[in-house]
Amino acid sequence: ENGFGLRLCDALRPVSPIEGRGGFRVEECRDWERLLPFRNGVLGHLGQSPTFFPHPRQTAGDLKAEAEADGLRFFMAARNGVDAAYLEFGGAGENFTCTVPSTDNICGAYCLPAFRGSGAAQALLSSLMELLSLEGKASCGVDYETINPAANHFWPKYFSPYTYGLFRRID
Repeated sequence: ENGFGLRLCDALRPVSPIEGRGGFRVEECRDWERLLPFRNGVLGHLGQSPTFFPHPRQTAGDLKAEAEADGLRFFMAARNGVDAAYLEFGGAGENFTCTVPSTDNICGAYCLPAFRGSGAAQALLSSLMELLSLEGKASCGVDYETINPAANHFWPKYFSPYTYGLFRRID
């Protein structure tokens, strides 16, 4: 588009209800071994085409250290006792708009391929909106890679983009 390429997007939504749990049980989770396959799942997903952002796999210790250093919290969605998706969130976002105390930010999410389209991610967002409302938050932000088709399809359903990152290749 106009010689530039979309690279990333920051999006925001007011803390307001999102309906639907689709039969998923959602809980906050601090079990690093349980969370690890989902964290490594998103890292592996980002390393594939067309995104090509390779990341080394993490250990449970890596995840715990990062969560404690950055103040991250996690939700897990399960159906019939089978984990389907996770969502991680924490305080500050990546620009001044989402660093205010009344805003919390999603910093990662992953749904197992077998559960995509099942409502697992929607159930996570629904639970997160309830929690943020109870905690007195006014808004929730997310930043995502626009070159990641799954993210670029999912996040705009629930969040309003307000900034785009662009790059230009000069060859």
